[in-house]
Amino acid sequence: MPEPVSSPWGGQLVRDFNYILAVASPPHTNARRAVCSLPALEERLATYAAVRRRMDLAPDRVIHCALPGQDPLPYGWSKPRTERPATCADLGWLWRAYLGQGLTVTTAGSHGLAPERGALASFAAMSRLVSSLTLRVEITGVLPQEELDSLAEDVRILRPLWTIPAVGPGGDELPRKRFQIQIVHVGPAERYAHNEAWALLYRVDMPLRECEAVFHDPTRLVFQQRTPGDPTRAVPGYGYGIRGEVFAVHADGVTIENLRTGTQPHASQAAHTHLGRYDTGPER
Repeated sequence: MPEPVSSPWGGQLVRDFNYILAVASPPHTNARRAVCSLPALEERLATYAAVRRRMDLAPDRVIHCALPGQDPLPYGWSKPRTERPATCADLGWLWRAYLGQGLTVTTAGSHGLAPERGALASFAAMSRLVSSLTLRVEITGVLPQEELDSLAEDVRILRPLWTIPAVGPGGDELPRKRFQIQIVHVGPAERYAHNEAWALLYRVDMPLRECEAVFHDPTRLVFQQRTPGDPTRAVPGYGYGIRGEVFAVHADGVTIENLRTGTQPHASQAAHTHLGRYDTGPER
């Protein structure tokens, strides 16, 4: 385990800890996905939780399993004594057991794949595993039929989470539902965004009145305009990388510094570089 969790930085680092990364996205979509091994991940969670207990700190921090732009849903982790790879829902069990909070997840959806659908179904059935789940849909034009159908099935699975609020690290209710659809568009695509949101809700096979209610309910569906070239910003604070390196996200939310090497990739690049270090894991 890296020493900085308790020494030499002590309390300030622990108080400002925001990340225990379970994944690191590779630079190319067909490259091997990089993950933290489950035993190492569990050890880091246990150590961090124990230090907070010794310091008598309140559970006031959301601990993220991924940096912005990293989607943990498609990943699989080797699981001891079983042939079934662990999924994102298994991370939820670890987060709940050691940190007393569910995962905070932003995902592009299951893309129709069974393991990812299984994880979503676990979240829907055991809401304690997830504190908030955002389905992020990027709109640049008309969505392909196959993609719309896949997203609609994901929404059908997650609908039970529309009945309960998202929660913060201390269990306090947040002003949004546990599941939220986020429709992201770039300026001129705004008209497509509204049309595709309607098309998505219609395919969920909800009554028209419910579709209208969801469309106009910002706790369940929000529209977000993205500015081209605007960098992805992370929550400032400290974290563990997948190899145990400690990093800091600077106050600008863009610069990430490896506290061992001093390298400073941007947050939007960190998903690709992972601070310059990789740990290859199982492909799916």
